[in-house]
Amino acid sequence: MALEQKLNLRMTQKLIMTPSLQQAIKLLQMTNSRSCRRGPRRRTSRRERTAR
Repeated sequence: MALEQKLNLRMTQKLIMTPSLQQAIKLLQMTNSRSCRRGPRRRTSRRERTAR
């Protein structure tokens, strides 16, 4: 008589779109579209920023 053991494990994840998460996504999309219309920004070095 053979004994057999089995173990099944299942993991799931859910993303819940809360109102605050929806608002944050909309704000990010708005700021991203505005920055795309302006064109790429020139990155300044730390030395340039402190000299101002």
